[in-house]
Amino acid sequence: MRLQITPKGLSVLEAAPDLLQQQFSERFARLPSWEQAMILASLERLGAMLGAGDMDAAPLLDAGAIDRRDPG
Repeated sequence: MRLQITPKGLSVLEAAPDLLQQQFSERFARLPSWEQAMILASLERLGAMLGAGDMDAAPLLDAGAIDRRDPG
């Protein structure tokens, strides 16, 4: 038996959120609105303190060994 993903299936898979991102989104959404606002305000303040306002930061999380080496 041979299985092959269709172009539409590949598109859906590529657009699917990472499991960690999905878990965070679900848990964050369950927090009371005041707590969400406090977390957001704290992160914005931290970003400002670090001078990160002008940084280009992609909205993704990465999991893995912290001391990974680039194989290339």
